[in-house]
Parts: sequence; structure tokens; C-alpha cells
Amino acid sequence: MGGMKNGCVRANTGDWNSIRRGNPDCIAGVKRATLRRMTVSVEEYLSTVYEPDREYVEGEPIERNVGDFEHSALLGILIGMLSGQRRAAGIHIFPTLRVQVAARLFRVPDITVTTRKIKGRILREPPLLCIEILSPEDRANRLLVKINDYFAFGVR
Repeated sequence: MGGMKNGCVRANTGDWNSIRRGNPDCIAGVKRATLRRMTVSVEEYLSTVYEPDREYVEGEPIERNVGDFEHSALLGILIGMLSGQRRAAGIHIFPTLRVQVAARLFRVPDITVTTRKIKGRILREPPLLCIEILSPEDRANRLLVKINDYFAFGVR
């Protein structure tokens, strides 16, 4: 636990939704009325290092579900399988690479597969494949939005 702010208990993590204690009008140490979505410019998003990395949707950095043991294990297996076929298939494999699918929309698939090496830190052309490994916290409607984003961008 952290200290008091505005008469509210605050979590050390700074996670706005992680804790509600004491005053029912408080969340994570900030009065409910002052809570708002964090919006940033594309330039600020691109120059910020998030741990773990976040997606960017219309001005808002979006936290991704980072996997648990099973998610991480499957990620390792898939990367290993794809890496074994890398030369024969002529592919390049990138875990958690930022992919700009629209002007103000960046996705971070668990694995991105391309047929060419990329230049820079962000992929701005459709990859061959985007792999999203589902976690128990993932919701079908959010996944469908991502899939539609990838198809609209040209991922087939």
C-alpha cells in the first residue's frame, strides 16, 4: 500500500483500477471525478517504453493481457516451430512487434511473421501472419475487433 492522497488509500503500482479502499469515491488514490482516460499523441506513444508494451487505439495506450505460464509456454513453442521453418519458408519471426495498422492504431501481436526483414522498430506494411495467443482474461468482442483491424490492414 502507498500513502494517502486526497483522503484516499493509494496503491504503489499506480494501477487506477487495482484497488478501492476506504472512501467509496476513491479509486487508487484519486477522486473518482478526476479519473479520465489517458490520451497521448502518436509521437508520445512511439517515444514511450511501456512494460509490457501497449497497443494504441485512437489516442489511448491500451494494456494487453500478458500471459501466464501457459501463454508463455505456448508462445515459446510457436516461436520454436516457426523458427525451425524460417529458412525453408523464407520468413522472419518477431515476438511483440508494434504493427501500425492505421494512422492512429497500433497493435502488438504476440507473434508477427513477415516475408521480409523490417526496417525500423515498427512494421508499417501488412505482415504474412499475426498470432494472438488468448489468455483467460481475453474477451471475444475485443479479439474480433483486432482480427478485423488485421484484415482491414491486409493481413491474410
